[in-house]
Amino acid sequence: MPGRVHELDVLRAVSAIAVVLIHVTAAPMAALPVDAPSFLATSLINQWSRFSIPAFVLITGVVLFHTYGPQRADGGAQAAFDTRRYLYRRFQAIGVPYLVWTALYLLFRAPIEGSWAQLPATFVLATFQGTAMYQLYYIVLVFQFYLLFPLVRGLGRSRALGWIVAGALLLQGVLMWDTFYGLFTNQVTNPWLVGLLRFRDRLFPWWIGYFAVGVWTAANLRRVLTACRRLLWPLTGLAAALLAWMMVEYMGLMANGASVGFAASGFRPTAYLYSLVASFALLGFGGWVTEQDNPVSRLLLALGNHSFGIFLVHPLVLEVLLRLLRPLSLSPAPYLLLVSAAVLTGSYWLSRAIAALPFGHWIVGRTR
Repeated sequence: MPGRVHELDVLRAVSAIAVVLIHVTAAPMAALPVDAPSFLATSLINQWSRFSIPAFVLITGVVLFHTYGPQRADGGAQAAFDTRRYLYRRFQAIGVPYLVWTALYLLFRAPIEGSWAQLPATFVLATFQGTAMYQLYYIVLVFQFYLLFPLVRGLGRSRALGWIVAGALLLQGVLMWDTFYGLFTNQVTNPWLVGLLRFRDRLFPWWIGYFAVGVWTAANLRRVLTACRRLLWPLTGLAAALLAWMMVEYMGLMANGASVGFAASGFRPTAYLYSLVASFALLGFGGWVTEQDNPVSRLLLALGNHSFGIFLVHPLVLEVLLRLLRPLSLSPAPYLLLVSAAVLTGSYWLSRAIAALPFGHWIVGRTR
């Protein structure tokens, strides 16, 4: 089995932090006046965080092809690929925790929604749609890539890989452009298509470019990581420029009457470009930070180790914390600082505590 890539651990850690920030900033963005300075600051944090799920998809492509691909990074052949064993391991690692948290979140919401009688049917529907809690759509998405992988595994050594990746990037870009601007201008009216687009966040064609870039990264792993480390500052500057572009576009969409959720969406072509560049910049940062031996590097590696658990548990921690803080009526700055730190810290330690149990890997996945 190929060795662990610590740059990916750092990317996982920063992406987990960003996922938490997206959900912490959601409520203030919906409640604050658009002309308030705190709205702009909150929106900037939210938009910066939009690389997170794309980065996780990219990581999925890297890990699958680095671990199970037809060729190792040193050029040697991998062990024979067993599709059944592969699918079993993927289901054990991701599927079982997903089912556990789907059930837990439905039970958590049932007293509020009064839906005890519908729980069995709701569980089945929520399992296939990823709707038990707002972040679980990602698991439905990633399982599609797990199922796709055995069919495309041979591409890792294809001479046409570069062209295939370019085609996947173009396909995702076209889908993003057509659906985002089509929905914004109300040009999409077919009810079947509108229903399909409603679930585009969990359908793999809208993410295929990120996955394909992950495949290409795995096929050229050492060269890519070295280049990212060497180009860290140019990549960071380009990501900052794209983020500024995203903010200008976001405020323009808001001024034209778009809802906050639509304007802030990561399904904009600008967010697509930003997510790719930011992911490579963070791989470069990961190469730099893992050369160090200090509290920051150790913290990031620890967060990366528990990133899947943090992803699963953080909405529960956030919901409980918001109920406790509701009587305090915090202003935006203290809210963001306190809630972000508390949710991230609480999610990490809860995930770590669960992982330490004998059966913990069935709940929050395996850690290394």
